[in-house]
Amino acid sequence: MVQKRVQKAVQTAKKEGNAAMDEITMPQFMSKNPRGTGYQFRRGVPADVRTSIGKREFKLALGGNFQVASQRCRELAVETDRQIAAARASNTSQPVVTGEARQASAPNVLLTEVHEIDSDFIAKLHTTVIEQVRHGDKNQRYRGREAINVPEKLQEIERIRNWAAMARNGDKIAVEGWSGMLTSTLKRNGYQLAQALRGSQEERMLLIEYASAYRDALDTLESEYLGKNSPAAFSGMTLKRPALEPAPTQDVLRLSAAINEFLANLPPEKRSVNEKHGFVLPAFLEVVGDMPITELRQSHVKDFLLTVQKLPPRWSELRKRDNKSIRLLASQEWPETLALSTYEGTYCSSLRTFIKRGVADWQDVGFPTALTTNISYLGSRTKVERKQRALRTHEIQSIFFNSRMEKIVRSPEKVHKFWLLAIELYTGARVREICQLNPQYDWGEKNGIWWLRITDEVGAKSDPDVIKSVKTGKPRTIPMHAELVRIGLPGYLESLRKKGARRLFPSWAPTQGDAGAAPGKWVANYLRSIGIHGVANELGNAVRGSHTFRHTLLTHGRKNSVNLRCISGHHEKSDNEVADGYEDETMLLKLADMVVRLKELNYGVMLPVPAGPAGSLAK
Repeated sequence: MVQKRVQKAVQTAKKEGNAAMDEITMPQFMSKNPRGTGYQFRRGVPADVRTSIGKREFKLALGGNFQVASQRCRELAVETDRQIAAARASNTSQPVVTGEARQASAPNVLLTEVHEIDSDFIAKLHTTVIEQVRHGDKNQRYRGREAINVPEKLQEIERIRNWAAMARNGDKIAVEGWSGMLTSTLKRNGYQLAQALRGSQEERMLLIEYASAYRDALDTLESEYLGKNSPAAFSGMTLKRPALEPAPTQDVLRLSAAINEFLANLPPEKRSVNEKHGFVLPAFLEVVGDMPITELRQSHVKDFLLTVQKLPPRWSELRKRDNKSIRLLASQEWPETLALSTYEGTYCSSLRTFIKRGVADWQDVGFPTALTTNISYLGSRTKVERKQRALRTHEIQSIFFNSRMEKIVRSPEKVHKFWLLAIELYTGARVREICQLNPQYDWGEKNGIWWLRITDEVGAKSDPDVIKSVKTGKPRTIPMHAELVRIGLPGYLESLRKKGARRLFPSWAPTQGDAGAAPGKWVANYLRSIGIHGVANELGNAVRGSHTFRHTLLTHGRKNSVNLRCISGHHEKSDNEVADGYEDETMLLKLADMVVRLKELNYGVMLPVPAGPAGSLAK
């Protein structure tokens, strides 16, 4: 690219051609001195290390010779990279040993002098450098207000790694450039080189080993940012003074072990919620890294939540396809990122549940008790996006009266599809709650009222393939709407009972305990086939699947001046939540009272009477 630009400059430049080419081919941070005395190097110092470096800008004269100035500018770019990295490592890295603050600030008289550099000392220094660099990088991420820009970070790693490679290959200037970082690392861990070693061949060897260790650490960082396996091993002892070694303690619970224990003890009936935990918490572990739970901080939570906000929808599919890390995906520009409802309802909710469990179970072994997921959503997607809406009367008519439905209602083998839609329409229940109904246990008649029981109780003759659940955790008994009774739902249920069926729709096999997974997909596909799926109202809310029937029941109920939340399973709250907790809903709203409310629900459509069994309960 540079070569093409230079060629273009040579072709177009006339008398001032040399000057034009100078401007085009100048290295980064090099510019003409405004006083007309040659070239200069100018580079701003990042805000997070200005205090450590002691200036806001690197500024040096480079002389008037363009070629010499360019070479010197490149050398200064590498050198200032190293100084910035050293300052960040000094500010943010966490020493491996305990008592780090005392060691870092300890006067030289308290440091242990190193008189001999053997292979054991070099090995410990190597491990210490790798741990220090990784710790420093993590703390830099956690202290930031925004997620790390991965491409820029990879460029920075490459620049410093080249400087380390030069030192490892024996370049004198590069070797000496690592002296300050080596001294700082040794001092932080309680050591200093004896006076006799300073300036010696042994010190030069140690500097080369230090640069080599730093390069290995950068290789590891690069792999972590790219989502690849780490090329470096972290086993081995680090530098530490015998006098400062902590007393032996029991193993501290690590974050990975805490997450595994949490996932292993989830209630099996909460399948959909458990899937969220199984997706979110491993992602949290990848982004913040494994660590003792005693080191978990609010900055880790913030870092994770700021990062996932920048991910695109269905990012896990992209990750599998492109083999990229979460951070690398989040650093890319996407036309669309996670919606507010997904961010709050999936990521924040799952992490909040894990933190709550951690405080309850592990605070005695150091789990922090003040963590919060109250990290603001910075995206532009609103909470109502992809929200479903209620069906209009003409849409209900088109669902139950078309050529495809005519075949369904006439076929005993397909009629269960009609019953799924009809029950969704007149109960507003969640598709899983409907499909897990046990014909042997979850329906009946009392005082002339036919009823359905939405419950997570197993009951008699339960289906071993179904894990029953109620999202609110509160079972409810609801009356059948008169329209369901008119078209023969009791007769359909009785026929299933006689056949020994243990779930409402035996033709659809459960998916990992969820009896509503396959039926829910069928409903969405059926709505597509008749042209209703995706049709939006003025607010952008559309018909998308089974959940639209919940909106339909509640909306038409309110349109008829009746509250049907007791039917759909939504908790009816007053302005006093404390009092709500004391009230017995079974006394406040009896089955007969629900019948009165349900009578007011009128869609203005009479459903077709499907093919049904012969018997005393058939219409």
